[in-house]
Amino acid sequence: MKVKRLYIDGYKNLTKCEIRPSELHAITGINGSGKSNFLEIFQFIAALITRDDAFRDNLLLKGHCPSSGSQWFPIPTDNATIPPLQFQLECETNVNETPYIVTYSLEIAGALTGEKGNYDLTGQGLIAHEKLDIKQVGTPGPMKTVLSRDVDGSVTTHPETAGSRNIQTFKTKKNMSAIQALEVREADDFTEKHPVLNQFKTGLTSSVVVKLNPETIARLSRYDSNQKTGPRSLGTPLHSFSLFESIQAINDEKVDLDEYKYWLKILCNIDEIDAKSEEIDENTKLGEKRFIFIKREEQFLTPEELSTGNLVLLSLVTALFSLLRTSGIVIFEEPETYIHPKALIDLIALLRNISEFKSVLFSTHSPVALNSMRAREVTLMISSGSGRYTSRPVEEIKEASDAISRGHISFGDLLQSNFMTE
Repeated sequence: MKVKRLYIDGYKNLTKCEIRPSELHAITGINGSGKSNFLEIFQFIAALITRDDAFRDNLLLKGHCPSSGSQWFPIPTDNATIPPLQFQLECETNVNETPYIVTYSLEIAGALTGEKGNYDLTGQGLIAHEKLDIKQVGTPGPMKTVLSRDVDGSVTTHPETAGSRNIQTFKTKKNMSAIQALEVREADDFTEKHPVLNQFKTGLTSSVVVKLNPETIARLSRYDSNQKTGPRSLGTPLHSFSLFESIQAINDEKVDLDEYKYWLKILCNIDEIDAKSEEIDENTKLGEKRFIFIKREEQFLTPEELSTGNLVLLSLVTALFSLLRTSGIVIFEEPETYIHPKALIDLIALLRNISEFKSVLFSTHSPVALNSMRAREVTLMISSGSGRYTSRPVEEIKEASDAISRGHISFGDLLQSNFMTE
C-alpha cells in the first residue's frame, strides 16, 4: 500500500492536518505536537473497522478509552465535549498485480460527555458518514463508489466489477463500521465479492506502529529464543511480533533473505542468523524449545549475549523485513530512540530501501534523521492555538531543524548535527 493523501481533523490534538507524503516521509515537531498521534490514527481506524478485541487491547490510545464496552470512539479525559473526527485516506493498492486507487473517508460526529466521561448516545458520537471509492490505475472515468453509509446506519454497496448492477442496501449498528458490517454480512463470500475493498482493509489493519522499547524487545526476544512456546504479553513492539518466528519465516521463504542479511551486517555486524526448534518430550506435552543462532566474526552467539542496543537493532531489522510482504504501510515512531547517530543514518537508508515497495511514515525529533531527508519528505507540526496542532510542508530541512531545536533534542543529536553541518 502506498499513501497518496492523508487528512486528519479532530483526533486528539490534531486539527486540519493534511499531507501528500513521499514514499518515505517524516513527521516532525516539538514534544507534544501530535506527531505520534498522526501515526496512531491508522491503528485507531483499523480497530474501529475490525472491532478486534486483541488488536484493540494492543493500542495505547493516550487520552482515549477504546475498551469502554462497545464504544470505539475517542473519549477525552479533560474536556466536556468531543470534537467531530474526520479521516480521509487516498492510497494505491494491488489486487492480483492490478493497481487501484482507493479513497476512504470516515466522519464521527461530536458528542457531549457525562460526569464519568461516558458518551451521550442520543445519536451523537457515532459514525456519521463512511465512504469508499475505487478506480483501476490508468483507466478513464471518475472514481466509483463501492461502499457508503449514513448516520442512521444505512449502508449501500455497489459491485466492484464494471457493468454489474447488483446494488445492496442494508442497516447496521450506529457504532459499527460499514466495512466490518459488510464483512459480517457476506461471511465467506466477502473476499471474492469485494477483492479491492478486502485488500484495502487488510492493508489498513496490518499497518501497525513500530515502537522501540529496548526492555520489552529484550524480554520478548530472549523469551522467544530459548524457552518453550507460550503466550506473549500485551505492549510488544509489534502486534503479535515474534523474533524467532520472523527469523524462521525470512530464512524459509528466502525471498528477502539476501537483503535481510545485508542490513543485519550493516546495522548489527551480524554475518549469519537462523532460528531452529527441537521437540521436547512428547509425554510431558511441553511443546518445543526454540534457539536463535547468530554468527558474528567467526563467533556463534545467542540473543542474550548481545548488548541491548544490538538486540534492539536485530529485532528492529527483523520486524521491518517481516512487514515487507504485508499489504500495509510501515509506520515508525521516533527511530532515534535508543539508537546511536551512525546507526540512525543507516536505518534511514534501510527505510528508504523499503519505501520502494510501500509507504514508510515515521515521526522524529532528531536533526540527524532530518539531515538524511529531502525537504519534500518532511512535514512539520505547528501550533494552531488552544493546545491544537496542524501540519504544513517545509521548504528546507533547516526550517524543521530550527523548529524542533526549540524543543528537546539529545546531546547525541547535537553532536551529530554539528558534525554534519561542518
